[in-house]
Amino acid sequence: MAYSQAGLFRGICNVKTSVVYSQETRSLSGMSLLPKAVLRYNRIMSKEPDTGEKVALRITARGRVQGVFYRATVQEWARKLGVTGWVMNLPDGGVLAHVEHSSRETLDELAGRMRIGPAGANVESLSIETAQPEAFRSFSIKY
Repeated sequence: MAYSQAGLFRGICNVKTSVVYSQETRSLSGMSLLPKAVLRYNRIMSKEPDTGEKVALRITARGRVQGVFYRATVQEWARKLGVTGWVMNLPDGGVLAHVEHSSRETLDELAGRMRIGPAGANVESLSIETAQPEAFRSFSIKY
């Protein structure tokens, strides 16, 4: 199936009324570039004003989340989104993350990605609680 640049642009502009993961998206040379573009577009267009105050969340993922590069993937996503904090394994097999950013929408986007997880993960539940910001400067993996 041919896919034009105009079609890609039209898909991004009509993101609120169109299905992101359509058949066209998956046929783009086997790569899913459109969802990444749509995520970036949504983040840019719906950006909350930056008040400078950080919002913090504690996110706990349960299921098959250890031994599948879950923490490393969360760290990569967090760094790309400009989120600070940490992620660590829990003794019960879960993963706990403390995340901070000035935009709750950005934290919600990270939580959405954590709900899906990397390839090989099977996230059965994700609990989100508000937390006190601790003013981290980067995102790290705790051991």
